[in-house]
Order: sequence, then structure tokens, then C-alpha cells
Amino acid sequence: MAQYSIDSILAHAIVIIPAFNEEKSIGRIVACLRENFPGLDVLVVNDGSTDQTAEVAASAGAKVLSLVNNMGYGIALQTGYKYAFARDKYRFCVQMDGDGQHNPADIPKLLAPLADDRADLVIGSRFVSGKNGYTIPFARRVGIFFFRTLVQLFTHNKIKDITSGLQAYNRKVLARYTSDEMPYYYPDADVLIVLIKGGIRVAEVSSPMNGNIHGKSMHNGVWPQVYYVTTMVLSIIVILLRGMGKKNAR
Repeated sequence: MAQYSIDSILAHAIVIIPAFNEEKSIGRIVACLRENFPGLDVLVVNDGSTDQTAEVAASAGAKVLSLVNNMGYGIALQTGYKYAFARDKYRFCVQMDGDGQHNPADIPKLLAPLADDRADLVIGSRFVSGKNGYTIPFARRVGIFFFRTLVQLFTHNKIKDITSGLQAYNRKVLARYTSDEMPYYYPDADVLIVLIKGGIRVAEVSSPMNGNIHGKSMHNGVWPQVYYVTTMVLSIIVILLRGMGKKNAR
């Protein structure tokens, strides 16, 4: 980050936070971002919450876009992607969850490889340092290992944390995220395969995470996890059959 000051980077960056019924945590997250990074724009995409998520986020200083109904994590992210991509001001984007798991203090660490043009996408990883702020449930660990193996098999890229919701990326990646070809329902391993096969440079930085403090994980329960795994496997199969990503590197 030697060529840039942190303030100049943050002036061209935006944080996108998809949130569904996160009134107990979203205010603290936004306030922390605004206090520590006053030049950084914060966008909360309220995914049809039935509580006061939108009001709390706005009061804390965030720009809020509200979806009429609960459309799901992927659609909420797509809404944020398109908002950012439509504004040339934003050279960098950071996405993080609204439940308090991610540490806002790690944002400069994620942006550094982008500013130095060492990567196009940077993942805040729970597994780089071997330390984490909470114990990942066994079923989740099995799923992460399975999809990590698939990503490594099809891309030859040894990414360790393929399900992290803490990411930073440049406009090259943002253009891909807003394209019609991109899987959007659960943007995890399937999206990484498309991006890497399309020439996107991916890096990881250590970012230990907290447990879900107030909200409820979208993967809680047996059936949500079964649905996620089934959907992700089918999405990856479709991607491989279509050869998505191969001819789209820019």
C-alpha cells in the first residue's frame, strides 16, 4: 500500500452489508465503521427485514437500500453490487455480514493487496493463521472441506476459506459480479470457480471471526444445510458444463 494513503483508498471504497433482521447488531457495526473509517461509505441492503434493521442502520450513518420482500443473501448482495458498479467513484468494494462475525478493523488489510495490484479479490480467511474466534460446527467444517476440495480440483488454486462472507474486490471483479452469467443465490464456491477460471487473481488474508452474536445463521438447521449443499453442487455442475469463466478474463 506504499503508493497510497489509507484515506485515499477508503475515499474510493464502499462496504456492502446484506442484512435480514439484524437490528441488534447492525447499528454497532455501522457505527464502528463510521467511527474508525469516516471516509468510507457504508451501504446496508435491508433484505425485507421485519424488525428495525433499516432504521437502526440509517441512524448509525449507513446508506440503506430496502428490498420489499426477503429475497435471500445472494439477491441482497447483487443489489449492493449493482449500486456500487453504477458509481465510478468506487474502485474497491468490501462485503461483510451484518451479524457481527466480521471484524471491521481488518478492512485495511483486505484492501492493501487491491491497492497494490497484487490481487483482484481478497478473502478474509478463518484458516490462514489457524486461529479463529469461534468453533465452527462439525457439519459446516465438513462442507467447507468438501467445497474447498472441489475449488482446488477445478482451479488448482489452494484457497482455504471458500465460504467466507468477508471479501474485498476491485471493479474488475465487480463487473463480473453484476453480469447475468454469475450464480447469485449462494455466491460461494461456484462463483470462485467462475472467477478463477476467468483469470481473476485471488488472495487470502487472516481474519479470525466471532461467533454469530445476535442474528441467526442462514445455514442453521439440517434442511437449510442440505439445501445449500445440493444447490451449490448443482450450480458447480452447470458452471463446468457451460465452461463459464474461460473466455471472460479481462
